[in-house]
Amino acid sequence: HVNLAPPYLFDARIIRRILNIGIPAAFEHGSMRVGQLAYSMIVASLGSVAYAAHQVALVAESLSYMPGFGFSLAATTLVGQNLGANQPEMAEKSGLVANTMAVLIMSAMGVFFFFFAEPLVSLFSPDPEVIRLGSLCLRLVAFAQPALATLMVLSGGLRGAGDTKAILKITIIGFLGVRLGLAYLLAVVLHYGLAGAWAAMIVDLFFRGLLYRLRYTSGRWKSLKI
Repeated sequence: HVNLAPPYLFDARIIRRILNIGIPAAFEHGSMRVGQLAYSMIVASLGSVAYAAHQVALVAESLSYMPGFGFSLAATTLVGQNLGANQPEMAEKSGLVANTMAVLIMSAMGVFFFFFAEPLVSLFSPDPEVIRLGSLCLRLVAFAQPALATLMVLSGGLRGAGDTKAILKITIIGFLGVRLGLAYLLAVVLHYGLAGAWAAMIVDLFFRGLLYRLRYTSGRWKSLKI
C-alpha cells in the first residue's frame, strides 16, 4: 500500500527553499571545477616539469586543507544551529572563533611549509628541477595560509546561513576573474612561469578571503530569508 499522506506529498515551499540554497551552491562548485580546469591548462602549457612540480606542491599543501575543512564544517554547523535557535550574535561569534582557530593552526603549517619545503617535496619526486620549483611554490603559498583559512571557514559559516548566492558571486569574481586573469598574465604573457601562476593563486586567496571577511562581518546573512 502506497501512503500519499503528509509528509510525502509535494511541498512547494520546502522545495523552493532547497532550490534557493542548492542552485547557487551547484553553480559555485561548477564554476570552481571550470576554473580549476582552465588554471591547470595554463600550468600545463608551461611544460611537463612545471606541471609535475605544480601537482607535487598541491599534494604537499593539501596537508593544511584538513584543519581548514574541519573548522569550515564546524562553522557551517554552529552558524546554522544558532540561527535556527534565534541567536544570531552567537552564530556570528561561533564562525569568528572557528576562523581564529583555523588561522592559528594553518599559519603554523605555513611555517612548516616554508622551512621544510625541500624535504617535503622530495618525498614525491627525486627530480632536482621538480624539487626546486615545487619548493618555491610551497614557500609562496605558505604566506597565504591565513587567507586560505579565512576563505574556507567563513565561506562555511555563510553556507550555514544559506548565503550561497554571495559565495557564488565571490567565487566567480575571485577564481574566474582574478586567479585566471593574473595567472595567464604572469605565467604566459610576462613569462614568470610556474611562480607567476602560483602568485596569481595567492592573490586570489587573499582577495576572496577579504571578501568573505567583509561579507561575514557585515551581518547581512543574519536576516537572510530563504
